[in-house]
Amino acid sequence: MHRISVLLTDAQYHRLKRESGLSGRSMSDLMRSAVDSVYDTSQDRLRRAIVESHGAWADRDDVGDGAAWVESIRQPFSERRRDLGWD
Repeated sequence: MHRISVLLTDAQYHRLKRESGLSGRSMSDLMRSAVDSVYDTSQDRLRRAIVESHGAWADRDDVGDGAAWVESIRQPFSERRRDLGWD
């Protein structure tokens, strides 16, 4: 571990302190997590995100099989691309 000094605004400090109290985690631990979540670009992090998001829409009944829903969103863009002569 390395020790560093970080200057925070009053608002940042109070948010961090509040979260520390609510979560029971130290302010240092919260800072390390924040750094990891923003700057960790490892393949393991990507894999974890994919695994954690798997099935996120499993209980949705408003998208049917998904393909028609995706096409309904794409259609206005496809028409716009055609109108602009991009296709």
